[in-house]
Amino acid sequence: MKNAQSLEEMARLKSQQQEVRYHSGEVPLAAFLDSRSEVLRAKQNTLKRGLEYDLMVLMFRELTGDLGNTYVDASTWQK
Repeated sequence: MKNAQSLEEMARLKSQQQEVRYHSGEVPLAAFLDSRSEVLRAKQNTLKRGLEYDLMVLMFRELTGDLGNTYVDASTWQK
């Protein structure tokens, strides 16, 4: 997860660099837009990794019984 966040931040910084270069006339618009699409791909990857992590934690808590013990008080309905 941290790796994906770092890659997203790096893509964002590279995009800012490309924006400055575009405004100064060093690179064409296509290069700037490509860097923006890289940022979006990196954000998507970060969200995907976060979802995978959350699903794994949820599955682990379900398998260990911790999920039910946390939210259900069995003593209230087992009388």
